[in-house]
Amino acid sequence: MAAFLPTPALPATQASEELTPLKRFLNATPALGRLRLITSNRDACVMEAIATTDALFYAVGGPAKAEYANVIDPSINLDLHLKLSGVAGARFETGVSRGGGGGTTYIIRVLGLDEGVVILSLFMQWDKTASDVSAERVAAWHALKDEFCGADNDTVRFV
Repeated sequence: MAAFLPTPALPATQASEELTPLKRFLNATPALGRLRLITSNRDACVMEAIATTDALFYAVGGPAKAEYANVIDPSINLDLHLKLSGVAGARFETGVSRGGGGGTTYIIRVLGLDEGVVILSLFMQWDKTASDVSAERVAAWHALKDEFCGADNDTVRFV
């Protein structure tokens, strides 16, 4: 299998002529801090990593020359490539933490083109102990939700 060689790269913080709502959304995720990234193929495999999106960048690559949002962190062996044309929206959720006293869990589910199918989950990872997420990070999650979904909705559509 050929290696993914994206070129050219464009830092997420650099202005782009085509700053789509999806890119604006992704560019805001570094404010969420440490995230537990979870993806699966729905049948047999689940992959998780804990990382930030601070090093987010965009690149065109792969056999189809598609545009990807990328987070690469060699220190934790992470190569995340999110094909932008495969993202239809995102849904914001809260839940109850499984550990550490049952605090609130803040989640963003990235939705694929198939209606309602989650292609990537972003869980806000606790700061020091389970369920311990700083007020600043929670405020960033709410601000992102309000900006893209509005106060009375929990889902944003990008396509």
